[in-house]
Amino acid sequence: MALELSSFWRESLADSVYSPFIMPIRPADPTAGRYVASAPSATISWKATQHMSYSIIYSRFWPGTYFLKDPPDRKVNYFTIWATYRF
Repeated sequence: MALELSSFWRESLADSVYSPFIMPIRPADPTAGRYVASAPSATISWKATQHMSYSIIYSRFWPGTYFLKDPPDRKVNYFTIWATYRF
């Protein structure tokens, strides 16, 4: 089992928050603060055979001051199950 905590901050108050495709999710707001969010997560992995493994991941997204100032500011749950086959 692995536990992780990711924290997200804006480098500059003039920054937006961007998607992985470098598209702004929200416009820059210098009054919203630098703290974007925290995302604790837990991963459980199991290697069933030499070639097959499984992982279960749960993560919770807690919005920070950047999102709280301008809703929507919902907490988000993320749950996934992975099956991996290695040749």
